[in-house]
Amino acid sequence: MPQSFGVDVWMRPDDMMNYYEDADFLAGFDPMFTDEAVTAVWVHPQGDWLNGEFPF
Repeated sequence: MPQSFGVDVWMRPDDMMNYYEDADFLAGFDPMFTDEAVTAVWVHPQGDWLNGEFPF
């Protein structure tokens, strides 16, 4: 069975939610899923470990 895995990196959670709460945007993914998608939002803890330079 084919599977899909996606990772999005957003710096502005409000902008992210504008996409993911848009029914028209989400409708484009309907053919990919046979059941409800499992989603999670992870927020890094406060601290100095993220300095804005990404290794990619």
